[in-house]
Amino acid sequence: MKEIILYGNGLITDVIFYYFTKDRNYNVVAITENKKFIRSPYFNGVKVYPFEEIEISHPPSKYCMFIAIGFHNMNDLRTTKYLEAKQKGYEIISFIHPLASVPTNVEYGENTLIMHNTTILPNVKIGSNVFVWQGTVIGHHSIIGDNCWFSSPTTISGNVVVGRNCFFGANSTVGHNISIGNYCFFGANSLQVKDLPDEKVVITEPSNVLEISSREFSKIFKF
Repeated sequence: MKEIILYGNGLITDVIFYYFTKDRNYNVVAITENKKFIRSPYFNGVKVYPFEEIEISHPPSKYCMFIAIGFHNMNDLRTTKYLEAKQKGYEIISFIHPLASVPTNVEYGENTLIMHNTTILPNVKIGSNVFVWQGTVIGHHSIIGDNCWFSSPTTISGNVVVGRNCFFGANSTVGHNISIGNYCFFGANSLQVKDLPDEKVVITEPSNVLEISSREFSKIFKF
């Protein structure tokens, strides 16, 4: 069993805390956060320690760490904390949910999260600090750069190259044989079928809201 420290004290940390505590391979012994952002001495019953001093109470020789925070600033904040934890000497672990479909020849780096009901096809390479939420599909021979975020359920088709620090919103889709640059943002329900350079934004128009009420609508269409 690995004794681990989770970095963060927000909603994403709360979700990840749940999964780690349900897995018998891990024991969450501490929560850490930068001192100015600590809101309570305990998080889900586990003591919170200042990140600036965490190596004193929990030395890297005895404990591992996972950076359990979101996609703020196109994943730059999580990247910064990941690198700072490595500089402190911690082993940065990854978490692969036991109900994720991940073939044995899939490669992935540190601080990577692959959630349940995710399907990764063979010969995929995933970088470090990548979060893949439930229901996502990543097609065969695709290469995913560091520090990306895949909301559920994203679909990445086969032989796709994704640069670092990209964000994929819910139900976003990328077609086959596509190359995506660094720091690209894909909104919910977006579809990309051509190569894309760095720092582009792909969004889909939201659905129209009708002027009639839902009750009136249901009468008209006999729902």
